Amino acid sequence: MRYVVTIFIIFIFVFLGFLLFGHHSGKPASNPVVAKALADYASTDVDVRLTVDGQVNGDDAHRQIVLTVGRDKRTLQVIQGYQGHVLKQESFNNNQPAYSAFLHSLDVNGFALTRKAKKNITDEQGQCALGQRFIYEVIDNGKDNLRTWSTSCNGSSTFGGQPVPVQQLFQNQITNYGDYVGDVNL
Repeated sequence: MRYVVTIFIIFIFVFLGFLLFGHHSGKPASNPVVAKALADYASTDVDVRLTVDGQVNGDDAHRQIVLTVGRDKRTLQVIQGYQGHVLKQESFNNNQPAYSAFLHSLDVNGFALTRKAKKNITDEQGQCALGQRFIYEVIDNGKDNLRTWSTSCNGSSTFGGQPVPVQQLFQNQITNYGDYVGDVNL
C-alpha cells in the first residue's frame, strides 16, 4: 500500500509538471523565423528610410528631414509641420551595386536590430520632446517591414543598432547633404 501511494504521488508530480511546463522533446516548437539580411533587398524595390524628427514645437516651426534610399533613387525631403508639407525635395539616381554596398554597411551597423523599449513604449511620439527622434524603416510597397526608433536623449528606444554610423551612412547618400539642410532648424 505504501508503494502504491508513493507511485501515485510521483505520478501526480510528473503529470502536474507536464501540464505546467509542457512537453519538450529538445526540438524547437516551430521553425524560427530568420530575418532577411538587408543586402538581400538590393535587387528589389524595397526602400530604407531615416527620418529625423525635430523638437516638439508649433506646426509652423516643426521640421523633419526624411532620407529615403532605394535601388534606383536616393531622396532627401525637408518637411514642415506635422501634416507632411514638403518644403524641399531633392532626388538623385542610384544603382544596384551602390544600393547593395549601402545595405551591407547598414547591416554591419545593426540597422535591422531591434530591442524592447523601456517601460513598454511602443513608438517615439512624445519621447525626447526637446531633442530629436530618429525613425528607421524598411519599406516594401508602401508598407513598413521594419520600423524602429531612437532619440538624441538618453532614453528609451527600439533601435538596436549603432545610431551615429547609420545616420552618417544615410547623410552620405545625399550629395552635398549639408547644402540642403544647413538652414533647417530641427
